[in-house]
Order: sequence, then C-alpha cells, then structure tokens
Amino acid sequence: MLDFQSLEILCVGRLRAMKTYAVLAILTVSSLVLGDTEAQARKAIEAKFKSMSAAFASKDSRSFESIFADDFTSKIPARPPMTQVATTVTRVQVIRDFESQMKLMNGVKWTQDIKTFKLSGNTAHITFSSKMVWPMTGPDKKQHTYELNAKNMNDWVKGPKGWQVHYSETASMTIAMDGKMVAGMGGGGGRH
Repeated sequence: MLDFQSLEILCVGRLRAMKTYAVLAILTVSSLVLGDTEAQARKAIEAKFKSMSAAFASKDSRSFESIFADDFTSKIPARPPMTQVATTVTRVQVIRDFESQMKLMNGVKWTQDIKTFKLSGNTAHITFSSKMVWPMTGPDKKQHTYELNAKNMNDWVKGPKGWQVHYSETASMTIAMDGKMVAGMGGGGGRH
C-alpha cells in the first residue's frame, strides 16, 4: 500500500516524464512547421542548381520548368543599345525562352557559385555568380565558343513542391565569343 509521500513522488516523477515528452513533441512539430535549417536549405538549393544545369545539358524543359514557382518573375535591367527600359518577365516567358534557346544550343555547361545565402523562414535570399559555356555556329557560319558570365540574385521559397525560385534578378551579365566580348552584351543585366 502506498503512503501519501510515495504517491506524491510517483506523481511528480510521471509529471516530469510527461513534461519531457511534451517538450520533445513540441520540438519535433516545430522543426516540421518551421522548415529547413540554413544548411539544409542551402544543400537543397544547390541540388536544384545542379538539376537546372542538367536540364540545360539534356534540353529537359520539364525539369527546368519545375524549378520555377508558378508566380515566378524576373527583373531584367535595361541593356543599351538592345533595350532602353527595364522589364519583368514571367515563368511562362522564361520557359518559352528556354525551349527556343535549346533549339539553337548544344553541349551547354552551366555552373553556379553561391556568394551569399540568407534564410528567413521558408524563403532563401541568395546571390551567386553563374557561368554558361556552349559551342554554337556564329553569324560567320563558323563554330565558336560562347561564354555567358552573370551576377544574380534569387529568392527561393519552400512550398508544397519543395524549393522553387520565386524571384530572380540579374545584376550584370557579359557574353563573349571565343574570349571576345559580344557588342551590346557587356555590363547590363538580363535573363539567365
């Protein structure tokens, strides 16, 4: 038979155990609700970059398209003499551009190097440089090597489809053919 003191010790012990389980349950649920850690988010987005590069190399528009959120927009600064005014493009336009570029480009190699990464909830704000190299027949009907170098900013959002690009902006972009700058393509921003 339990005396009052033994009963009290037993109850206090069970309450402590219940509090411990409650804290563990809260921590588990919080990690699911709050989302990825910065390291997890960075790793996932780096994997998406690799997927994007692979999509260019294999001309896979479905894989390329899946990286962009439905409400994706991209700011394209003016690039005189080609364009005088900054514009904004949508996901549909980016996919259309990708598909038309893939008809002209083969052997694309695209690399990205993340410079800054800041996670806020389920949004990752990153800056990165990118380099795309591909062979292509030039205006002179000869084979040339083209190289695009850009400095970019992206906002990635984690949603039901995982991490996707929500917003993109190109701060600067240059294109060279056989190591020489292509006229009208230096310094300004543009799509990537």
